[in-house]
Amino acid sequence: MTMPAANVSRGFKDIKTEMLGQDSDACIQPTGYSPNMTQKAFEAFYEREGKLPRGLFINSSINFEGLLRFMAQHPHETFADIVVGCYDYDPFGSFLPFPVIMIRQDTESMLAKAFELIEEARPAVKIHLIQPELVHPRTALKGPLDSIHDIDG
Repeated sequence: MTMPAANVSRGFKDIKTEMLGQDSDACIQPTGYSPNMTQKAFEAFYEREGKLPRGLFINSSINFEGLLRFMAQHPHETFADIVVGCYDYDPFGSFLPFPVIMIRQDTESMLAKAFELIEEARPAVKIHLIQPELVHPRTALKGPLDSIHDIDG
């Protein structure tokens, strides 16, 4: 029920063309869903360009891990001025030393819609869009474990 990587890439290219009036496939490094391949792509880009791009859009938290692996091998100055957008949510992104803007899928609504459709006899083929949540930098959302309290002893 989530968007395939091809749709994310197409959406990225469309908005980039709309906002900047240009597009280049050179700005997209397809790595599949692999932190290791993503790290290698960042290493190759860094070796070729001598720096990272100022803005990065990463299509999943799996690939975001590849960026973090790359960063662990380089001094802070390498990534001090970047801004990252990620089409997945990981609360740890809020604690990084640079802004990370994330998208959190509304899985509760997605599952509710799925079970609603399962209950229908034979629903017509239709695309159902569930609005995700934009998570601004340094604003970790509350999670299910936040309601657990320490036991006073």
